Amino acid sequence: MYQDLCPLVELRVNKTKQSLYRRPYIKHPEISCIKYQLDALYVVSRHIPEILPYYKKTKEVYDMTLTNLRQKYYEDRMKHSTNTSKATWNIIKTLTGQHLKEQRIPSGDSEQIVNKPKSYFLNMMSNSIVETN
Repeated sequence: MYQDLCPLVELRVNKTKQSLYRRPYIKHPEISCIKYQLDALYVVSRHIPEILPYYKKTKEVYDMTLTNLRQKYYEDRMKHSTNTSKATWNIIKTLTGQHLKEQRIPSGDSEQIVNKPKSYFLNMMSNSIVETN
């Protein structure tokens, strides 16, 4: 009866939430402290406009600290890597979100899937021949 009322549902975590867990520099105590202050100043600055300059200054400090920690993290990752080329590409994929893409498996008739690119290129060639004449 409980499962009928409250069925288990699979939740999908979006890319931004996944990437937060893959970035250990976010959990750094220094950044956590500044983030806490920043959140508090944001809430207060919405009601007391005089606090806004303090919020902006704290935001600058937060951004700079986050940038420095991010740089240090990726530099350390490169230093401790045995294969720098692979590490570089893994970092690039991490920063661009390429490693989070889902693999798309084509569905349908296998004959149709195989012939689709073939027909595309044949039509493209025939269209270009017609256009040049």
